[in-house]
Amino acid sequence: MPDPLAWDLNVSMVPLNVRFGDETFKDRVDMDSAAFFNRLARSKVLPTTSMPSPGDFKMLYEDVAKTHDAIISIHLSEKLSGTYQAAKSAADGMSGVDVVPVDSGLVSAGMFLLVHAAAQAAARGAGKEEILKIIEDSMRKIRMFFVVDTLEYLQRGGRLSLAGQMIGGMLNVKPILTIKDGVIAPASRARSQKKAIQKVMDYLSSLPHKPSIAIVGHALAPEECRATQALIKSKFGSIKIFTCEIGPVIGTHSGPGCVEIAVM
Repeated sequence: MPDPLAWDLNVSMVPLNVRFGDETFKDRVDMDSAAFFNRLARSKVLPTTSMPSPGDFKMLYEDVAKTHDAIISIHLSEKLSGTYQAAKSAADGMSGVDVVPVDSGLVSAGMFLLVHAAAQAAARGAGKEEILKIIEDSMRKIRMFFVVDTLEYLQRGGRLSLAGQMIGGMLNVKPILTIKDGVIAPASRARSQKKAIQKVMDYLSSLPHKPSIAIVGHALAPEECRATQALIKSKFGSIKIFTCEIGPVIGTHSGPGCVEIAVM
């Protein structure tokens, strides 16, 4: 979520960490997307990522609790990271404020849509239970796909199944990946990134409900991002579209050239 939008919607973030050798950086706090991919291109070893500590969450919860009596804490898929468990550990130790950690089962652009829906509801005065119902309903509607230039980063980071690796091993193929049951799974493949994105568009056009909101993220692929935006607008007319740059933690696993699309 772009920082200005997060500020407008009163969304707080606890960053994950990316590590190059002995140096550790907080995602989007100590290192932005441009600096990360510049460093990645020069690095001889692949960076690693790590979750925040329960203490990181507790510090934020205590600060938010000064002005709120309930906190909904939304996190990337528990099957891909220990972040949710760290948040749950911190929440269990809190008193005087009701903290509800949520395993989104999603990552990145998909999680953006979930947080956006919840934050908009909070901004209009919805209570905790109503917001949790909105989150539950939204999780069923969100569809997320990402086209990567190479599966090398996902394979080396241990975030991809054997089936996905086999698709990536086919000559001159661009894999289309999705999130299924909280894990990264192969959805399809195409001979070029352009054709892969078109396949995603064809699938989205066949959905039983017309999406009302979308987000397109990219890793050093601004032209592809703009082209994808144009395709979405041509398919769905007045749909609301956000864009973002893929940050260091997700970029560690996607690598440069990735384009992600999520709709709801």
